[in-house]
Amino acid sequence: MSGSTDLLDLIAGQVADVETAWSIGTFGAIAEFTRDAEETAAFDRGTGAVSVVTARGAERISGGHLWIYRSDVRSAQVPMPMALAQL
Repeated sequence: MSGSTDLLDLIAGQVADVETAWSIGTFGAIAEFTRDAEETAAFDRGTGAVSVVTARGAERISGGHLWIYRSDVRSAQVPMPMALAQL
């Protein structure tokens, strides 16, 4: 098992933990991701990436980068409010 696989496994476990919160920011901007225990979430642990999508937000860690792609949100099997579904 490589170091990057170990790291992604650790991250996948944290993404699946409802008590884990994520924050990333830069000057003038911050993004945070949390979810409630009863909130429906779609998880994906692909090669080199981990993602979770809920009706309120999404998080993707791929190749060490915290990017969320529109395709992640559109492909999630999560019931979304109409305002979010019309992205």
